[in-house]
Amino acid sequence: MRYGATLLGLVKHHEVDPADFLREVHTFADLPSMLRAERGLTRMLRALPGRKIVLTNAPTLYAYTVLAELGIGRLFERMIAIEDMREGDRWRAKPDAPMLRRAHVRLSDAILVEDTRGHLKRYRHLGIRTVWIVGHLPVARTSSGGMSIRMPGAGRPHYVDRTVRSLRALTLGLRGGAL
Repeated sequence: MRYGATLLGLVKHHEVDPADFLREVHTFADLPSMLRAERGLTRMLRALPGRKIVLTNAPTLYAYTVLAELGIGRLFERMIAIEDMREGDRWRAKPDAPMLRRAHVRLSDAILVEDTRGHLKRYRHLGIRTVWIVGHLPVARTSSGGMSIRMPGAGRPHYVDRTVRSLRALTLGLRGGAL
């Protein structure tokens, strides 16, 4: 949470080799069985307006592998992975405004769809509109027996423009003019 990516804290405080760390923690023999996607994912992504760019703190090879397994890689114009955010010996993590600018993304035109609330706060500070997708986050039982999403604090944080449970909810909301 403090550094934006586990890698950055490990490099700073424990002299961990970044390439070794990224390779080790992103190697899964059973990756295809670990992935879950909403039904109609390809159709929903195609329906979203504008350019689509993946911005991830994961390594490039892993991110491309996940997109390929999900069958959606061709829907994205570009991938900006953690290796792309490195400047010399200094590793950075999202949000990385200089990387977005180099990708010719006008921050005022961008919408970030993200599941990590802390990243949204930093992106909002950069002037990017934010969508917090929460449908896959852990849930807890309420005292009345119902389910609720584990969200610290009450309601939507001020730096989140919209909260959605799924990509489907986002596409429906955009058709209705929300955001």
